Amino acid sequence: MAGTVLGVGAGVFILALLWVLVLLLCVLLSRASGVASSAGLPSSQ
Repeated sequence: MAGTVLGVGAGVFILALLWVLVLLLCVLLSRASGVASSAGLPSSQ
């Protein structure tokens, strides 16, 4: 069990890192203005 830290495997840390990156991306997009903030949403105008 050389690949475990705190009783969990490397996959758990990879998933946690992925979640953190996604949350940071969401925060950045929510603070962005212009095209970047509405790139994934259709315009309501």
